[in-house]
Amino acid sequence: MTATYVETDFLFAVAKPDDWLSEEVEAVLAEEPVETSLLAYAEFLVATYTEYDESEFEVTPLVANMLDLVPLPSPEEEELLLAAATYLDDHDLTPFDALHAAHAATRHGGALIGSDRAYDRLSDLDCRPLTPD
Repeated sequence: MTATYVETDFLFAVAKPDDWLSEEVEAVLAEEPVETSLLAYAEFLVATYTEYDESEFEVTPLVANMLDLVPLPSPEEEELLLAAATYLDDHDLTPFDALHAAHAATRHGGALIGSDRAYDRLSDLDCRPLTPD
């Protein structure tokens, strides 16, 4: 059976047991397989990042638990998402910076070119600054 695609509101209901859609999500999960995209998780991370103080919870265990219920289409995408969650928790990056760093780390041998100085503190990346001459 092909998994049904779910979007970001579904992820919020998985993450928050008291969400207004929790009962509906539980019913869907009991009836059929679902999956989502890295885009939906990116939207979830951005909304969560802006809504909560980062000290309120750890992103990595939350995302790992969510992936058990709402997987991504491939193990490679799940690895990328978990790496991004780790960058969020361990290095205080923004969600998009964490996703870029994770993409570089998991798909490009750690090589990254960019102008954001936040990457400089990531010892596992080979960051080259993008600066004007």
